[in-house]
Amino acid sequence: MPFACLFVPDFSVQAVVRVEPQLRNKPVGIFFGAPPLTKVFAVNHAARQLGVEAGMTKMQAEAFRGIEWRWRSFSEEVTAHAALLDCTWTISPRVQDAEKQNKDDLADTVVVDLAGCEKLSVLPTKLRPTSPVSHRMSDSMHTLPSRKLFWRRNARRRVSPGITVIPGGQESARIGALPLESLRIPSGFLETLKRWGIQTYGEFAALPELSMVERFGQEGRRWQQIAQGKDLKPLIALDFPGQFEECMELESPVELLEPLLFIVNRLLDQLCTRLRLHILAIGEVRVTLTLERNDSRSNSQSNSQNKAPLLHIRTVRLPVPAKEGKFLLKLCSWIWKRIRQLLP
Repeated sequence: MPFACLFVPDFSVQAVVRVEPQLRNKPVGIFFGAPPLTKVFAVNHAARQLGVEAGMTKMQAEAFRGIEWRWRSFSEEVTAHAALLDCTWTISPRVQDAEKQNKDDLADTVVVDLAGCEKLSVLPTKLRPTSPVSHRMSDSMHTLPSRKLFWRRNARRRVSPGITVIPGGQESARIGALPLESLRIPSGFLETLKRWGIQTYGEFAALPELSMVERFGQEGRRWQQIAQGKDLKPLIALDFPGQFEECMELESPVELLEPLLFIVNRLLDQLCTRLRLHILAIGEVRVTLTLERNDSRSNSQSNSQNKAPLLHIRTVRLPVPAKEGKFLLKLCSWIWKRIRQLLP
């Protein structure tokens, strides 16, 4: 059964660039962590060419000139992943998130079941990123295998850019050269294999099965099956979303209506692009704003309450379904201006 694995390298950077298109084709880096432990979490290709690498301290990274720095945004990564799913749903209705080994793994990979897509002329040799959303996810990698777990590993190693097609039965030969570190097995298990001289998937896969079970139990056998390119788990398709969301985190508060509408316009444009991919329209727009607190009450109860975000939620119900960003922006703008006139 053929599968495709879509992988977006430098996903945290791409999530930011997606909502700030002016950063496209510029060197961009992402900070993460509370001071004084702030480090570079991710950079794009242009920033790497200037010498910036993930793991650098904030002080080291800021010594490089000409780089646009942003903070990691989990909410923007969530919406970027939703846009990636939109791309895959235009190919096949059977889409699954890549399995995460820990909570810090990025949502930069999805697996698609291509069975039956031949009737839609979506053949492995013809598949191309054609949707507007996929173009905004620049430098994305598309791979077409016959075993989904094998390609989750292979895609993350970025074997080759663009589209790579592997015929069925050749997975083990291609996966065998991958370094063992990319398997992300427990550190103690990895150290043991290193002491044995095991460096690659192929060397790990060639170990006797009985010996693996005797020394490491069924868990060791499971990791060996992964190294062999075997995946016994069925693909569990995601449900199509009932609502579409876009989010943008700001570095400083917005106090005036015009700058706010500029940001909302950008988000509505992203939202309507995704809707058009599925030939859908919306009947309701809900805008949620996180407000800045100005009170400075010192008692403990007030301080604990201040930790919770102060939200302003405004819902606009449309008389007829719509999918045009300009129309939705004008409607939101008129409502907010009317509300300001009614306020004392």
